[in-house]
Amino acid sequence: MAGRLVNALGSSALAAEAFSDFATLRHMLRFEAALAQAAADAGLIPKKFAPVIVKACDPALYDPASLAEAARRTATLTVPVVKALADEVAKRDADAAGYVHWGATSQDVIDTAMVLQLGEALPPIVKELDRIVAAFAALARKHRRTPTLGRTLLQPAKRCRRSSRSSIASSRRLPHLPASIAGRPRSAARCCSRRRRWRSARRSRAGRPT
Repeated sequence: MAGRLVNALGSSALAAEAFSDFATLRHMLRFEAALAQAAADAGLIPKKFAPVIVKACDPALYDPASLAEAARRTATLTVPVVKALADEVAKRDADAAGYVHWGATSQDVIDTAMVLQLGEALPPIVKELDRIVAAFAALARKHRRTPTLGRTLLQPAKRCRRSSRSSIASSRRLPHLPASIAGRPRSAARCCSRRRRWRSARRSRAGRPT
């Protein structure tokens, strides 16, 4: 099941699975477990409470559907997740429940979980990079003379060619990926080189120094 707690951001099944309800909840609880352990190690909370909190950070103990419904009322998923975790901890140790989410903010949980999910979603996307870039290149060729409206921060900007937008989109994909992740250092180098040449050509046409 995907898309109730966080809408799937990937088109492939493997990428979408990284944003499933279970994955979202699992990574949020990973954060809470690590937080409790780190806080205990630093002397911020009693050490005896950390194992209790960690054991309660099992995603199988929680119902994503009810958490999603509660999130509609709180405008953040963290609030119902932390409350459910605290309730689960209280079943084991009422005093330990007071140290759940100690010293953290809602955004700390959401941002960390999102980064962990992106780490899982990236490898299957990287495998499709050649096909994705080829699709953008095909669009650029097909719409070489098709006018379209440019945009900046979702606001209308100057008119440009559809092919330019497709070319820019494809040129931005691979260069920013670390070679260790992309597994294609040569392809990345070639793509970076093409992007530099493309920028240089644009500046030359505009009469600006390169």
